[in-house]
Amino acid sequence: MPNTNVSVRPAASFPWKLLAFGVVFGTATFWTAAFGAAFTTRVLAEDTVVLGEAGGKTSRASGEILDFTGRELTLRTRSGRESRIPFGRVRDVQTNWPAGMTKADEHFQKHAYREAAAEYVEAYKVAKREWVKRRILAKLTWCYRSTKSWRKAAQAFHLMLESDAHSQDFQAIPLAWRTQQPSLDMETISRGWLSEGTPVERLIAASWLIPTRQRAEAIAVLQELEQDKDTRIAQLAKMQQWRTKIVSVRQEDLDRWRSAVRRLPPELRAGPYYLLGQASSRLGLKQDAILAYLREPINYPQNRRLAGEALLLAGREYVGQGDQATAIRLYREALQFDDDGELLPVVESRLEQLRAAAAGQ
Repeated sequence: MPNTNVSVRPAASFPWKLLAFGVVFGTATFWTAAFGAAFTTRVLAEDTVVLGEAGGKTSRASGEILDFTGRELTLRTRSGRESRIPFGRVRDVQTNWPAGMTKADEHFQKHAYREAAAEYVEAYKVAKREWVKRRILAKLTWCYRSTKSWRKAAQAFHLMLESDAHSQDFQAIPLAWRTQQPSLDMETISRGWLSEGTPVERLIAASWLIPTRQRAEAIAVLQELEQDKDTRIAQLAKMQQWRTKIVSVRQEDLDRWRSAVRRLPPELRAGPYYLLGQASSRLGLKQDAILAYLREPINYPQNRRLAGEALLLAGREYVGQGDQATAIRLYREALQFDDDGELLPVVESRLEQLRAAAAGQ
């Protein structure tokens, strides 16, 4: 007899790894990667950089951080000597952050993104160093994404990338991966960027205009961007086009798409995995679809709305396999990512359907 206890409440901590059919995802998520290295908020007389060394050991270097980009960190020591440290070696940065950063980070960790954004804006106003401003802009981008303030997210991301084209936070790019109509202000800014923006602005714009009357223009721009010299832009532009091909996807397409995702930097795979889940589902590959969907909450929880949607879709696949109990747990887990209450009526509807199906047996 199916489990009929289908009340709407957030799930307890879910045993993801047991669920994922024995596939080892590892214990680390890409949450740290979403903001580059970990950054410690402390009041210091000087900056401290924690560096990775061979054998998993670390070392420390102190001085003044002159710049910190997606390629390297420039540190001036007390003696006045400047050293350039490859980005990949930086494990942590301890610095005297602008006033308000600690409070903003606390709000952010609690998923209070509107409150966090307000504090980050104030911190940005008093920040003096460009690299610090970029860190704040990255967090603002995530805040605005999480509150569906997509125009603001796009503008914050634009400012960050304008300051550092090789940004360590490129994965914050506010692309549309789900089928959704853009808000009026997002559609307006996208129309302007589509024809006159930088390559990354055109990529963002095209992703949002696919469901609109400018679909053909958006696809043409994505095809053009496949040739961009920035491989991140070229790869994402190609993958954005998959959204238009899922309804007619074939097994050979899916195999090719999987190979393409493996070539993409891991921190940029959130949206593409979501599409792989949809394509797998379309082909009736339920377990493959579930594995692709569950990568969202496991590896990319900062993409909160996408993670929530992916949990709902994974739950639907379990219903199709007759495993209502697991579906119920996934539906409840989705509520953990429901910051604005939009998923709640969907979850209630899904649970009511399961309740009715159980009653009819």
